[in-house]
Amino acid sequence: MEFAGMFARLGCEVHVVARQELPLVPRFDLEVCRFFMEQCSGASGIHMHMRSNPTEIVKEADGTFTVKLEPIKKDKDNKDKGISADASGNAAGVTEIRGNQQVVLATGRSAKTKGLGLEEVGVEMGLKGSVKVNEYSQTNIPSIWAVGDVTSRMALTPVAIMEGQALGQTLATGEKVAPCYDAVPSSCFSWPFVGTVGLTEEQV
Repeated sequence: MEFAGMFARLGCEVHVVARQELPLVPRFDLEVCRFFMEQCSGASGIHMHMRSNPTEIVKEADGTFTVKLEPIKKDKDNKDKGISADASGNAAGVTEIRGNQQVVLATGRSAKTKGLGLEEVGVEMGLKGSVKVNEYSQTNIPSIWAVGDVTSRMALTPVAIMEGQALGQTLATGEKVAPCYDAVPSSCFSWPFVGTVGLTEEQV
């Protein structure tokens, strides 16, 4: 959403395709996500295609790209997020977006732990190369510790600093100190900007 807002403000026609029903969930309150969705579709002029799965990208003869979409159907376990089909940006049943000059894929990230020899010494690994740790940042090997994004707890720079400080105190004093995630600030540098601190209304 940060790149989408940036390119839209530069005058580009921007389409966002996402599998979830609302942008920015579950990091922010649903009320905030709904308002953000309205602002993106309205004032920002971004075409939002929510609950859609991109299935194919075709390069046309003129050099542009066509992105083919498949709608994601709700199942019985999927709760209504309080947004209408009209607001979802894909109410017309859009199945393809034509004439794109560029396509940006936001596919997430994985920890660069391959080749460090962690598996060879028996360190328990998680998804996407992450390192599993306990509440004190210690792995299943007592002499190996890990903090920050590589542990897949909360991928934010200030959180990594906090985890490092807690671990430093644990190792320096011998007193076990666990990092606290109760009131972590988070932001999205989108347009409009979004920021929050602590638990969402749904978590409370």
